[in-house]
Amino acid sequence: MLEYQHVDVFTGRPYAGNSLAVFLDQQSLTAAQMLAVTQELRHFESIFLTRAADGVVDARIFDLIEELPFAGHPTIGAAAVLHQVSDATSGGPLGWRLRLAARTVTVNNDGRTEDVAHGSAEHVQEVTVSGEVSFVGTGRLDVVPTADTGSRS
Repeated sequence: MLEYQHVDVFTGRPYAGNSLAVFLDQQSLTAAQMLAVTQELRHFESIFLTRAADGVVDARIFDLIEELPFAGHPTIGAAAVLHQVSDATSGGPLGWRLRLAARTVTVNNDGRTEDVAHGSAEHVQEVTVSGEVSFVGTGRLDVVPTADTGSRS
């Protein structure tokens, strides 16, 4: 079964922001399957996350046409979902390093985003994960598309 979180980024209320599907631990899906799922859900973008052995989260972003090397709102939405499902009871800052095709980005819940594409952390943008993402709900797909799923016209 394929589960995902439906979130709206850049808003404090559901159905008002940039809609996004966030899939956790999806190491078994091919790129063709990820694209087919994104097209079926008709979100402008979906992000598929897999925890790597080195503590980094591998992230693949798809829009309705292709895989994207980087996109901002899926990165923020993914961090918000990771924060929600983590043990956030410690009260301290939490951060996630997301490895995308174009760069690796660290998103922290204390309002900082760092681009570490070239080995050194560089301040890029101020974001506050809490308050800018609205959780719409959880979805499940019973059928995972096969690799031979054709594109839609």
